[in-house]
Amino acid sequence: MNKIIKVNNTQFIGYENNGCYEFKGIRYAISHRFDILKPYIYKDSIVDLSESSPICYQGKSNIESFITGNDYSEFNQVEDPQLLSITISKNIKENEKLPVMIFIHGGTFRHGGCDSISYNRTYLAKENRLILVGINYRLGDFGFSINLNKKPANLGLLDIIEGLKRVKK
Repeated sequence: MNKIIKVNNTQFIGYENNGCYEFKGIRYAISHRFDILKPYIYKDSIVDLSESSPICYQGKSNIESFITGNDYSEFNQVEDPQLLSITISKNIKENEKLPVMIFIHGGTFRHGGCDSISYNRTYLAKENRLILVGINYRLGDFGFSINLNKKPANLGLLDIIEGLKRVKK
């Protein structure tokens, strides 16, 4: 069953999963290769958020593949993965205020994505009646090398900060 949430004049379509509603791949910023991001603003539209959000380009992690079963080479990968995924317990009242918890995935800034199968957010959101937000950000060379001015850049951390700002807003 689909769930629709309206924010300003944009309708976001999520889906039901394990007693929760999930909205995957909400763009919070956009960037070009090795450049500072710009906040993303949705125009009046309908946005389908029922697929796992793309992750940043990354190589295969044999150890993570062995331990968690994740093979990131099977995920949709992009250079600008500034996307949020939101999980909300299904059993809430219309205007009920819930705590918000942020999830920033691990992976030594080289691997991972917030919608990975080993990071199933539904159990935590359902059991604790909260809104759980996962943040995808640039990894590896795309997020932690040099910028266009040939200076060291922590673009991945700037992505995370912008994601936190979007959640607060």
